[in-house]
Amino acid sequence: MRPDYSFHPIQEKVLKELGYSGEKSFSEIKGETESNKFSFHLKELRKEELIEKTDEGYRLTSKGRELLPYFDLDGTHHPVVVVDLLVFSDEKVYLKPKEDDPLDPFEGDYRAPSSRIGKNDRLEEKARELFREEFGRAPENLAKSGVFDSQVKFSDGSKQHYLVFYFKTEIPEEPGDNWFQLDEIKNMNLLPGLEKTTRKIRWDDSTLMGQWDIKEDEDGFKVEKLEF
Repeated sequence: MRPDYSFHPIQEKVLKELGYSGEKSFSEIKGETESNKFSFHLKELRKEELIEKTDEGYRLTSKGRELLPYFDLDGTHHPVVVVDLLVFSDEKVYLKPKEDDPLDPFEGDYRAPSSRIGKNDRLEEKARELFREEFGRAPENLAKSGVFDSQVKFSDGSKQHYLVFYFKTEIPEEPGDNWFQLDEIKNMNLLPGLEKTTRKIRWDDSTLMGQWDIKEDEDGFKVEKLEF
């Protein structure tokens, strides 16, 4: 379920104002708020390492951006961006047990190596970084193979926009663990759409487009609609 974060209204205003917009000046985010009160709450957010001061003003830290899915940010034009890396070797695919992340709205016991990235990060560089973290070397034939557009709708009426980009690559051998035959993944509890995505991306070089519609109820997050 959604964690219970509690902020002073001024602090919540700052987090929403900064959102995914990059940097904003003190005056841009202060609005009509009294300067002394506003400065105090800026310091509190900096103390919690949710925002940081830059030469041009203030911006969210990675820790601060992780909270954004729990705010109603209908006005933001920058969704949460996720990169997933699908690695194949012959008839096997590399999948990892999902880590316990309360900010991850997607159910499933297994997922591909994945990372949430910042607004200015490069997708391909992040995918290469994921490969190096897993296998200790650079990928030789990395290619973007798909993108999914998804909306997470929370029970309080708020929603968050997600874009999940898939990259794929192949390696000649299967070093280490977490390799699965393609014909056995249909019996595994994967993240929504990952089994179908994996099969299609493995054999089809064209870009794969799709949508997830995910809603929250008393039991957690559920996939309501999945389209390819």
